[in-house]
Amino acid sequence: MKAARVCFLLGAGVLTGGCDGEQSDQSPPFESKWAVSAQPRVVIGGQDERQEYLLHAVAGATRLTDGRIVVADQGSGTISFYDPQGIHLLTVGGKGGGPGEYQLIIQIRRLPGDTLLVLSRQPGLTWLSPEGRYLRSARLAVSSLFRQPCRMTEEWHLLGDGSVLSVLEDNFSGNHCPPRPENPWRQSGLIARSVSLDGHFDTLGIFPATERNSPNYRAYGKRLVVAFGQDRVYSGDTGASEIPVLDFGGDTVDILSSPFEPVAIPAEAKQADVRRSTLPDGTVRSFNRYDYPEYYPLFGRLLADELGNLWVMAYPPLREPISSWRLERVYGFFVEEGGARWRVLDPSGKTIAEVRTPPGFFPLEVGRDDILGVHKDEFDVQSVQIYALDR
Repeated sequence: MKAARVCFLLGAGVLTGGCDGEQSDQSPPFESKWAVSAQPRVVIGGQDERQEYLLHAVAGATRLTDGRIVVADQGSGTISFYDPQGIHLLTVGGKGGGPGEYQLIIQIRRLPGDTLLVLSRQPGLTWLSPEGRYLRSARLAVSSLFRQPCRMTEEWHLLGDGSVLSVLEDNFSGNHCPPRPENPWRQSGLIARSVSLDGHFDTLGIFPATERNSPNYRAYGKRLVVAFGQDRVYSGDTGASEIPVLDFGGDTVDILSSPFEPVAIPAEAKQADVRRSTLPDGTVRSFNRYDYPEYYPLFGRLLADELGNLWVMAYPPLREPISSWRLERVYGFFVEEGGARWRVLDPSGKTIAEVRTPPGFFPLEVGRDDILGVHKDEFDVQSVQIYALDR
């Protein structure tokens, strides 16, 4: 049943209670542990130095209905097609300003009928046929697509209907903008979906976003993460016990419970790191570089699979701070040493399984019996890989 669109209050407290070590389940026991194969069944890139397999900076990858794999490479500005076994078929595009060329590919998305949509800084939106043929493009100033006073666009996402979704966070720097809240504070994140290419958009909701405590960096800070199903948006405040589910019109269609409980940050994960700055009068001021909360966030990433399940990634038990966006964005991604731990919620919100993905592997798509994603080795060399998934 649809409820009215909602706006969640900022500054909500962290859940009380907690334990050290692994996060525990706060819902009834799940049914099974799913297994990911020890070795990938498809590898594209990596140490393969042939030109058609070189990957410089993967912006995204997807599979077509016939099993072909499409890889968008930001470094070369190309879109490459491979057969289901990872054998190269063709490469299109390249850096430039002509039809079918790109400047800074941001994302690629498979649309119904296997049409491909590419989001880039220039030209903006580009449609390709399933065979890689250039169809059309739309000039789109990505940075100014979503215009909102006193907000900054932090990220962009292509949806399955061809629209663009963005998260806009508070900007307190303008003289006409509201003053920054007292420390520690949360920026609010406005989730917006484009309805045209001229800057008009629908607001789906406003949620707690990045947690800060200036001038110190808020270590292990909470933030807003999003995931997309066929007709819905999962909006997750990583420090909250609930995950609202919105339709593309902004109505709340469900609220799921996080499958994890809070975990206390151990003393050894709170490093003393002093920063010094010199004031205009020559005096030196010292302050701690990091500000530490009591608990880790509950989760770090959300991912919807093709069966309508929601995968929720446990926040890793980090021992030193990293930028939290690295847990959920493909560029510069970070994966804990033992691989990421996930719990899977079915469409009703029930936790049905736990699964650990391989070390260095960042999942992009979860199918019925396999997972496609990007892998980085110890030298940060990238490859697109597919692992078998035993449900």
